[in-house]
Amino acid sequence: MVLKKEFWKSVDNERLEILLSEGKDPSVFKHIQAVYLKAAHDMSAEAIGKVLGFSKGYVWAIHSSYRHKGEIAFIAGKRGGDFHRNISFATENALLSDIESEGDMGRILDVKKIKNRYEGLAGKPVHKTVIYRMLARHGWRKIVPRPHHPKNDKEAVETYKKTSLNWCRMA
Repeated sequence: MVLKKEFWKSVDNERLEILLSEGKDPSVFKHIQAVYLKAAHDMSAEAIGKVLGFSKGYVWAIHSSYRHKGEIAFIAGKRGGDFHRNISFATENALLSDIESEGDMGRILDVKKIKNRYEGLAGKPVHKTVIYRMLARHGWRKIVPRPHHPKNDKEAVETYKKTSLNWCRMA
């Protein structure tokens, strides 16, 4: 196994400079910088962290990833993800497309019904906020009927009630 100090001497600094010049994503650029500063200038993790705004431990993690994976460490993707998702995004999309057809027919969509279908797919009970977050994630919003017509004139309605034959007969 190659020691860490020997590894950093064998790194191709010219290749890192090319990657830096081609980099478009700022986070990837900073990761490449962290490796370049160590390889070309033998800076400590603390100094690199101060320059780039990373913690010392995170700089070590970047260096370790580069030592083990090489350049692939820069394009491996971001960390994190949907670890706590109950169903996949595609399944959510399919569920909402079925429900959307009901809404297009003029039916009122009830969150309780959506929640029951979601729980059936997930295989476990979920809180109603899970459903509201799913709806927001897919760009749905609450549309409610207006309480009155925007061009409604109360005075005209009252006048009509007083002068109309139909209203007069009822009284």
